[in-house]
Amino acid sequence: MHDLSTLGLFLGGAAVGFVAHESGHVVTNLAYGNIPTLISIKPFGFVPFVAISPQIRCTDDACFKRDGRDFGGGRPGLYVIITAGFTVQHLTTEMLLSLEPGIRYHRAPFRKGVLAFDILVSVGYAAASLTGTEDPFGDVTGAARAAHINHDVFAILLIAPALLDAYRFVRPGSRWVPVASRTLNATMFGITFAI
Repeated sequence: MHDLSTLGLFLGGAAVGFVAHESGHVVTNLAYGNIPTLISIKPFGFVPFVAISPQIRCTDDACFKRDGRDFGGGRPGLYVIITAGFTVQHLTTEMLLSLEPGIRYHRAPFRKGVLAFDILVSVGYAAASLTGTEDPFGDVTGAARAAHINHDVFAILLIAPALLDAYRFVRPGSRWVPVASRTLNATMFGITFAI
C-alpha cells in the first residue's frame, strides 16, 4: 500500500507539473489579449497529444491573431507565449532545488514528480527537436521560429539546464551547477529582448 501511495503522489506531482506548464501558455496568451485553442499534435512523430496553441501567425513586419486582427505583442510576445510552459518549469524546478537542495534524500514523491516532469519534458522536447521528430507546432520549433534562431540552438538552450538540474538533484552539493543552470535559463528568457 505504501508503494502505491508513493506512486500516486509521484504521478500526481507529474500531473501538476503538466497542468502548470499548460497553464503558463494559457495565462500568457490571455495576458496578451489572445484566446488560445487546443490543437492535436504528434510529439516524436507518432504520439497523439493535444496542446495549447496561440494560433498567431507572423510575417516579417507584423503578427496576426487567428481572426486576422493584429497581435500587438509581435514576435517577442509570441516567443513569450510559446516559451511560457518552459518558463514555469524553470521556475518550479529552481524553487524545488533551491528550497530543498537535498530533495533526493527526502521522502517527497509529489515534489519529485513535479521535478521529474519538468526535467523530462525539457529533455523530451529538445530530443524531439534535435532528432527532427518534433511536431511542426511544438514549442521548440515555434519558439525558434518566433525568435529567428536555429531550432537546434534553442533545443540545446532547453536541454542543457534540464541536464544540469538533473545533476543538481543527484549531486546537491555542487556549487557551479546551479549558477550554470540559472544562467542558461536566464539566457533563454533573455532572447525575448533580442527579438
